[in-house]
Amino acid sequence: MINITDLSECEVLLPGDWRRKDTLEIYSFTAEKMELKDGMLFRQLLIRDGVRPARELLYALIIKGDYCGVRAGDKEFIIEEIVKRADRSYMRWADESSTKIEFSAA
Repeated sequence: MINITDLSECEVLLPGDWRRKDTLEIYSFTAEKMELKDGMLFRQLLIRDGVRPARELLYALIIKGDYCGVRAGDKEFIIEEIVKRADRSYMRWADESSTKIEFSAA
């Protein structure tokens, strides 16, 4: 039996491609180039703006307080909301200074 309150027993993914609303960049969360570092499993994040070659970062899901978060490069974000539906998918992150970053499914 899986204890659903223990995330170490589950795999959580940010699925697919998301368009960042303020910059219109596409964030592609993949399971490629997995790397174990500092006790966290990092995966590949590709950021594309349609002009320059894709930027590549490693990201890991983290737990901060009562929230799930993302560590991308050297920055940490709290996932305030994530909704995946057939008609409308979106998510909102906040950094430590409470700056909001919003995404919609690409």
